[in-house]
Amino acid sequence: MVDLGGGPSAPAPAPPPPPVAPVPDEPPAKRPRGEDHLLPEPEFLAQYSHLGPVAFHVVCPGAAGSGSSDWKLHGQTVALSLPLSDTVSVIKARLHEETGMPPGKQKLQLESIFLKDANSLAYYNIRQGAVLSLQVKERGGRKK
Repeated sequence: MVDLGGGPSAPAPAPPPPPVAPVPDEPPAKRPRGEDHLLPEPEFLAQYSHLGPVAFHVVCPGAAGSGSSDWKLHGQTVALSLPLSDTVSVIKARLHEETGMPPGKQKLQLESIFLKDANSLAYYNIRQGAVLSLQVKERGGRKK
């Protein structure tokens, strides 16, 4: 005779649980984008120098964040148009003319990169419509 399931049978094995991804204690550290993602200056100039001067904007800090009351800083945006071969020091000189803020007190930032005076606009891959942030350079000293 053939047993058709009338007797006791072994329970089916349970399926394995789905794999659980380990939950990290902290999110991975975000590394700010640096100069390593930029095109090399000669390559950028080869691609964009034929377009002529580049027009961009510099966002100034408001009066509350500025250092001297002699500076004309009230959160305005200054529009500039310069050749790609000009250096950051030229931008700072033009901002000095517009705002009265000395170049030595200016700190310019593009995305997460602070711009150095000796490098050109092409070095930082500044394109049409780019927006730079102007900040007051504070040096050392006691905390207020």
